[in-house]
Amino acid sequence: MKTKTVKNTTKRFGFATTSLVIPFATTLAILIVFIAYFSISLNQMTNDLTDFMQRFNQYQQSATMLQAGSSVLSETATIFIQTPQIPSESGTTTINAEPLKAYAAELTQDRRPNTIVVQFREYDVDDEILGYIETAANNSEEMQNLQTHALSLVFSVYPLPDDPVFSSITQISLTEEELAMPNEARLANAKKLLFEKNYSMLKANASKQIESCHRVLQKQFDNYCTESENRIFTLRIVLWSVIFLLIILIICAFLILYLWIVVPLHNYSKDIVSNRLLQKQGKIRELWSIATAYNGLMERRNNLEDYLRQAAEIDSLTGLQNRYNFDRVVHDLEQTEGSLGVLLFDVNYLKTVNDTKGHREGDRLLCQTANAIKECFEDESGGNCYRVGGDEFAAILRNCTKEEISERIEKFLLVLESKGISVAVGYAIDGRSDEQTFRRLLKEADERMYENKKYAHRKDEENN
Repeated sequence: MKTKTVKNTTKRFGFATTSLVIPFATTLAILIVFIAYFSISLNQMTNDLTDFMQRFNQYQQSATMLQAGSSVLSETATIFIQTPQIPSESGTTTINAEPLKAYAAELTQDRRPNTIVVQFREYDVDDEILGYIETAANNSEEMQNLQTHALSLVFSVYPLPDDPVFSSITQISLTEEELAMPNEARLANAKKLLFEKNYSMLKANASKQIESCHRVLQKQFDNYCTESENRIFTLRIVLWSVIFLLIILIICAFLILYLWIVVPLHNYSKDIVSNRLLQKQGKIRELWSIATAYNGLMERRNNLEDYLRQAAEIDSLTGLQNRYNFDRVVHDLEQTEGSLGVLLFDVNYLKTVNDTKGHREGDRLLCQTANAIKECFEDESGGNCYRVGGDEFAAILRNCTKEEISERIEKFLLVLESKGISVAVGYAIDGRSDEQTFRRLLKEADERMYENKKYAHRKDEENN
């Protein structure tokens, strides 16, 4: 089918793909860089917060260890000073070793005041916290000195057993005045050292310093966490905003791609499959150029097809469709509703006319026969009558009845009779329309045509 030719225009219109792709790619790259930067920053802030929480726990534990160590030493020393001897199973008395063992064990721990102070000096803490720790450590050291003095007074009355368990307990040398005291006085002085007001003040002040340290640490922890959480929250808002912008950009790019490129290309593909000219769509300049170039090719192709079709599908002598077109129709025939009729024609005595009157007269005979076939059997499309051989013709009728075919054949024979032409005719009809049925009808029509041809020749022989 010939396609309508339209005038191709080369007017520049719409947007070039580079004018869209470059800004989009640049913006996309910038947003991705921002997302990567904010993600790294957010991860770093989270790691910093986690690290600070770990350090805070370490500070709290170290301060608690200082308080716990001081408390254990004070309690065990006090218990021993109050009860330096306990009854034994033999009925005698013996030194109260259990609190001494606990006291000695505590002296071997890493939570000694000096050790804790050294740790805090290595920590990243301010001077206020360090001051609390150093004060608490000094109070603890003074308490331990008083404990050592009191224990030395008791050990002067009840000697410390020679046992490696007690090797960490140190003793000081007593003054001559203390050595001159009776045992009861030395024991009384030992209790006085641990129960007098100075010792209690040292103990209370050490606890107060540790509590102040805990309070300041907790305040700093809360402030840092609040600030970090606010920064993290703000950074997350910014990050999600950038991600949202990226999503919007991708959606807009997809819509532009879909509406300006995919849809036009889809329509172009349908037009190409349907063998139609491309209607310029979208706002992409390259697509307009493609449509313009394609339509130009279509115009040239259609002109060439028209010429080739005339040469390949139309019989140049009779103007009917040729054998190639007939075979193509048979091959492309699809099953449809309605009847299908096939007629075959064979011109009688063509060889005799060529031999006696010449080929020009034979050609005229063929043309007269073709015109009669067109007159009686051609449908609205004008493409259902064929010259399939030298003197053989065919016609295909759709949605017809046997009576209608018979009437057309009768009219056809009358036209030929008026011109003195003899043609053998055979036909077949079926209610189905497909390639298999067509080939069966073609065979039946061919058999009837040759029967008709034999009958005509036999009748002529009888007349002669």
